[in-house]
Amino acid sequence: MAFIPQLFDAIVTNLVAWITGNPSITPLAPNLDLTTGSLELSHLEAVAVQLESLEQRTSQAVLAAVQDSCYHAFGFDQLAATAATGAVVFSALTAPTSDITIPSGTRLVSTTGQVFQTAAYATLSAGSTATGSVSIIAETAGAAGNVSAGSVTTMVSGILGIDLVSNAAPTMGGADAETDEVRGTRFTDYVATLQRGTAYSIEFAVVQNTSASLARVIEPWALSVVPSNSPYAGGIWLFAYDGSTGGLTAANGAAVSQVVNGYTDASGNYVAGWKAAGIDVTIMAAQMVNVDVRGTVTLTPTGGGRWDAIQDNLTAAAQAYFSTLRIGDSVCYQTLTTALNSCDDDIVEVILQCWVDNTVVPGTTLGNTPTTIAGTATPGYPAPLGTVVPYAQDLDPLNATLNPAATTSNYYACGSLCILNQSPANATYPQWVLS
Repeated sequence: MAFIPQLFDAIVTNLVAWITGNPSITPLAPNLDLTTGSLELSHLEAVAVQLESLEQRTSQAVLAAVQDSCYHAFGFDQLAATAATGAVVFSALTAPTSDITIPSGTRLVSTTGQVFQTAAYATLSAGSTATGSVSIIAETAGAAGNVSAGSVTTMVSGILGIDLVSNAAPTMGGADAETDEVRGTRFTDYVATLQRGTAYSIEFAVVQNTSASLARVIEPWALSVVPSNSPYAGGIWLFAYDGSTGGLTAANGAAVSQVVNGYTDASGNYVAGWKAAGIDVTIMAAQMVNVDVRGTVTLTPTGGGRWDAIQDNLTAAAQAYFSTLRIGDSVCYQTLTTALNSCDDDIVEVILQCWVDNTVVPGTTLGNTPTTIAGTATPGYPAPLGTVVPYAQDLDPLNATLNPAATTSNYYACGSLCILNQSPANATYPQWVLS
């Protein structure tokens, strides 16, 4: 039976019933006044207030203990906030005549106010105008540290000889502390993976036990168009992504392999992997694909005065949509357009365009002719770990399916991770243009 705490009125009623019905008390107080406002009833009500508070606190403690006990039984701690990371390049307008050292811990600020620190020393060599890539990490953990490319541009304290700093790619990996709701959902997913060997359990194990933030298992022999030289039915492709430029570093790829295939630890003990016996797993780096997006926007008569705010809402809606995509998911024209059209009351219509890159003049809208948003790859057996896997996928707004020609020319679209491009070299996307 569920524990239901008693409220004030019920407690008072029970106390009065107990006193008036107790034969050992009634003869001792023949003139007991329990009417509203009486001194005797006020005494009982004071007790009832304390009992109600005790009941509520007990109920809350019991519920919290039951929930936490489930998590503790599985060692399932709540995830703390994580800090975003990225890289910057320091540069000088005039090449220095001697080396300039940039200390580790140099503080930088983004245009949105997020503070970062360099994670290593850097050197601007004599005769050079730019350093190599320097790792940075957000001072404050949380999703707010994920800033767009070109936004980390200011040094808190200037360094003589250094004129500019910038991040060529967005900072990534920042996440807020896990909420109770998200923890509950993650726990449900975890319980579903306790049986090892399934595709879902392998994906979960990789993300939980390595530096890979995303993983996707593909059974190539089950694809609608089976790749030539694809593995037999007992083989799978595992695409993993750790946020690095190549999609997955060799070190993280080795860690993924240990989790999936098993390994022998330093003490000589064998640690079982998550794949089923007899299954061959080919591990590959998922390739991040920047999708250039342009929307032609029609507004209500009152919307023109809010254009800046509406553009911010459109960008936020596009970011939210792309954040839901898994490795291998296609960009659905209808879903993205619906999200954009519903993000602000002053929007009448958004006509969406996607194109290959910023050197190509935007063509017809996808409503007329599907437009390939990136190149193709040579068909055949999966590329080795670390190889860039291009993305060839057409957006068809009528049925949101792959263009058959693209499918047959590239079997690796299933290993691509589409993200909203916000930092091409010579333009700023997404672009929102008034009709």
